[in-house]
Amino acid sequence: MQAAGLLLIFLSTYLWFAVFICGLGSGMLFALLNLLPVEMTSSSEEATSWAAMTQCIGFLIGATGPLLTGYLHDRMGHFNEGIMVMVFISVAMGILSLTMESKKDT
Repeated sequence: MQAAGLLLIFLSTYLWFAVFICGLGSGMLFALLNLLPVEMTSSSEEATSWAAMTQCIGFLIGATGPLLTGYLHDRMGHFNEGIMVMVFISVAMGILSLTMESKKDT
């Protein structure tokens, strides 16, 4: 949903709908990423360390996103490259989430 909303923004079509889809996608990603350490680990200690690592790295990456997008806008004069990078990241996250297996199932 996040990638679809970003592509709609990139194409400048149905902007209100695109923002709505991006908001839904972001909300679902946040819930999924908070559940991921619990689902992918076998002990509470491992889940705690996984959650700390993913949140630290995730927030650092998230904090650099607006800076890099602004830098690209300053250099290129538009947001197209920044939006396409976000689409690529969203697709990569989707592919990675499909390849993960829960330790509870094994």
